[in-house]
Amino acid sequence: MQKQSTKETIEFLDFAFGLADATKQSLASDGKINLFDVPNYVAVAFKAPAAFGGIELVPKELGQLKEEGRAEVLAYFENRFDLPNDELEALIERTLVTGWEFGESLRAIITYKKEKVG
Repeated sequence: MQKQSTKETIEFLDFAFGLADATKQSLASDGKINLFDVPNYVAVAFKAPAAFGGIELVPKELGQLKEEGRAEVLAYFENRFDLPNDELEALIERTLVTGWEFGESLRAIITYKKEKVG
């Protein structure tokens, strides 16, 4: 069985988390983002072509994920997502998983209705 692609989704998440990290680092020093913070964003800028080069494929990847691909994306998110408040972080991660499962349930209902009800 061929491994599902999560490449575009992971590349976009990597860029988004990199941007958040650079912003957090920039704000930590003086509460502002200015020209002195450009070095914080250089590495992120180099990730932009990969992140946006296939962004139109992200919804398709997410929509077609099976258990293995879903686990890969969620594991990536959980490993990169970090808040100072671990309790809030766990709640947000749990909400993401619940939302994803809800979306899959809705998709299954819609598919069932199309196939069985017409």
